Amino acid sequence: SRRRHTRFKCDWSSDVCSSDLKRAWAWPIKTVISILDLTGDKTFKISDDGAAMITVDSGLAVYNYILPAQSK
Repeated sequence: SRRRHTRFKCDWSSDVCSSDLKRAWAWPIKTVISILDLTGDKTFKISDDGAAMITVDSGLAVYNYILPAQSK
């Protein structure tokens, strides 16, 4: 069996901490895991409205997945 190695990059504001967040957001975990399991470099961003954008660069193409959040 062959192991896949995935690099994961997070884009965070330099001085944001959990106490600064106005809401707790939730996304469908099975969907997020499926996207993060794809081969390639990933970037995970969260908008002010709670939408998560996961960008996957496979080396052949760049795919953007946008997941609306549900407030917890």
